[in-house]
Amino acid sequence: LINYGTLGEESMAIDQLHLSLERMANGGIYDHLGGGFARYSTDEKWKVPHFEKMLYDNAQLIHIYAKAYRQDPNPLYKEVVEESIAFCNRELKGEAPLYYSSLDADSEGVEGKFYVWTEEELEELISSKEDLALFKLYYQIGKEAQWEEANILYPQQSISQFVKDNQLDFKSTQEAIARVEKRLFDQRANRVRPALDDKSLCSWNALMIEGLIEAYKSFGKEEYLLQAQQTATFIFEKMYTEEGRLWRNYKGGKVSINGFLDDYAQLANACLHLYEVDFDLSWLERCEQLVNYAITHFYDSETGLFYYTSNEDQQLVVRQKETTDKVISSSNSVMARSLARLGHLKENEEYISMSSKMLNIIMLDGRLYDQANFYSNWGNLLSENTSDQLDVVIVGPEYAEKRKEIAQAFLPNVYLMGSEKESNLPLIKGKYLEDETLIYVCKNKVCKFPVSDTQAALELIEGERSLP
Repeated sequence: LINYGTLGEESMAIDQLHLSLERMANGGIYDHLGGGFARYSTDEKWKVPHFEKMLYDNAQLIHIYAKAYRQDPNPLYKEVVEESIAFCNRELKGEAPLYYSSLDADSEGVEGKFYVWTEEELEELISSKEDLALFKLYYQIGKEAQWEEANILYPQQSISQFVKDNQLDFKSTQEAIARVEKRLFDQRANRVRPALDDKSLCSWNALMIEGLIEAYKSFGKEEYLLQAQQTATFIFEKMYTEEGRLWRNYKGGKVSINGFLDDYAQLANACLHLYEVDFDLSWLERCEQLVNYAITHFYDSETGLFYYTSNEDQQLVVRQKETTDKVISSSNSVMARSLARLGHLKENEEYISMSSKMLNIIMLDGRLYDQANFYSNWGNLLSENTSDQLDVVIVGPEYAEKRKEIAQAFLPNVYLMGSEKESNLPLIKGKYLEDETLIYVCKNKVCKFPVSDTQAALELIEGERSLP
């Protein structure tokens, strides 16, 4: 929605996206004390969740809330991203820089018991009558929040809107609610915790890497970039073999299960995202190794699509091909987008041709149009192929600072690349001038006269987009 709405200038798509993000963040599906989203809502008002918390959900939601913040800097989105990353680091992470898979919905055999509150509990814990009254009003305790003799924290609106509707002072209201939230969070830590699924999956960790990178782009926190780099580095050190094969699962210091296509596709995609924020060519090399291994062991040259399982696995009666985008984008659509982007960066026509063929297969039988909600990532690829694609090349000693500034803008279909000095990447060759940092805005491999100011570069990007 955010890509289509921006590139296609469809305001309704953008409005729907932001409405959904705000409703989810202000609903019971979000953990207002500890951050992170439950797996899904069981009702049409986003009130009662299935309380299980999954890494892949939170990774993708961190991704879109961070990206949406660049499109519309809503402070609620920043809060959601920061709290959700904190949740993942606190409760879905061990000593290794990998993330675990999930937290169960149940504790003590009761779904949601860890997360809900009775009025009696709140009255015992909150000594200030003023704070208690304010908290109960904001979170609709005993009214809309009631669920199975307890209460789900369910504000349905931002604090700023709540203050406005009730004619309250913003600062004192915010402080009072924060005090109570901290008290409840500390008390909740004494409860029996939901069980943890402590296996770490390659593909889900790749999704988290992408989420951390989007958060880094939006908010500039170096810790997010470092966490993404450390997670990716650990995967290549512990879950990757000299032959280029990935392991899918890591648990207790041991790897198991030969990687499936989504492991290769998602990690390749994460490598592309990493390159775009640190310009380290080793990520592109890793991406190409993953892609080439997948072509050798998963690709079906007759259909032009990839099997989900490797030809090195025990042979099944039928080897399936995953093409529908569901809760997680399909492994074939992720691979197709990775091939397109890697091919563009390396000027490798074979990769680009393979990606185009994959997209054409999905388009030929009409699935992309008749069932668009199950082919949304393919729709992203189609949008990228049919919209103006721009390259921003940053070369010189201040390349990192300039890249960071430009990345804070919302720029769909814009590829960032660069280096401190000369580079072998085709679009960077010949653009380095000693002691100068220059920014080139390029379209169809033709670059505008370079500028040194990031604002000037952003204006050039906007100008290229607005051309007929």
